[in-house]
Amino acid sequence: ASVSLSESRKLLSYLRFSPHRLGCRRTLTFTCKTLHLALASYKPLGLFMFFLIMFLSTLVYAFERGEYNGEFWERYADPGESSPFSNFFNCVWYTVVTWTTLGYGDFYPKSYEGKLVGMLIVVIGLVNLTIVINTIGECFEEIFRNYLEDKSKKIKAERAHYNKEDK
Repeated sequence: ASVSLSESRKLLSYLRFSPHRLGCRRTLTFTCKTLHLALASYKPLGLFMFFLIMFLSTLVYAFERGEYNGEFWERYADPGESSPFSNFFNCVWYTVVTWTTLGYGDFYPKSYEGKLVGMLIVVIGLVNLTIVINTIGECFEEIFRNYLEDKSKKIKAERAHYNKEDK
């Protein structure tokens, strides 16, 4: 279903003169201010999380890489099987996917040490997601509170202006 040029113009003119336009702009402003404040608040913790991901990826690499047999890295649990964790990028991929609790299942540890590191990654990832969600929520609350305070001040100023005119 293709949209013609005249239909696009009608839609744009509706959006331009729509009473909901101000609400959309306000929502977009709240979102941008919230994300800006959240990024400023989360930057130091984000840097720490980056180094933690690199450290955990190194642990996965150390425990799950396997043993080099002259041709490829063999997994400890399955001789003859090539280890997907012999590539450090795959270890970072596994750590990030597990950290976010997405868990594609394309790579998974087979050693007890690797499984233990995997569980640690999941727990730290859940804590990190909780911190991120709470940070964004607190930033939104601060932005919205400031908006309501400004709106309240404007209403009081207008009310005072009308009270002066009545007297």
